[in-house]
Amino acid sequence: MFRTIVVGTDGSRTANRAVRSAVNLAQLCSARLHVVTGYRPHSGMTVIGPMGSALGAGDDEEVRSEVEAMLHDLEKEISAEGVAVTVHAIAGRAADAILDVADQEHAEVVVLGNRGVQGSRPSLGSVPFNVLLHARCAVIVFPTSTPTDEGNRKG
Repeated sequence: MFRTIVVGTDGSRTANRAVRSAVNLAQLCSARLHVVTGYRPHSGMTVIGPMGSALGAGDDEEVRSEVEAMLHDLEKEISAEGVAVTVHAIAGRAADAILDVADQEHAEVVVLGNRGVQGSRPSLGSVPFNVLLHARCAVIVFPTSTPTDEGNRKG
């Protein structure tokens, strides 16, 4: 079915739900998984790392190092589940990073979480919206947000 799957994450709880879904899909299809984080160096953007720790508050090199560390931890975890995985830390807009990796790797599908919540109903965040508009492959958007995540959103 799918040989190459791309999933985007910022390390948040909701994004990691999409990663879990992508891992499950990769296992079912024996596919290679590419995990992508797009970040803006020294922009004030905060990436939420494992255990809810805030990443991305330092200088450009520190931000990249923290993002790479978060992705390295994910890579080890996913590899331990028998999935072939490559991680990508890319300076720039998240949607652009995901689309670029999907194009470069000739992905058949991109997996994302919806990320937005309005009231008690899930809504589409800006990253999945932009990926849906511009992707050259299939896009699966999983409902990853819950009403309790509303307070955890970063924008």
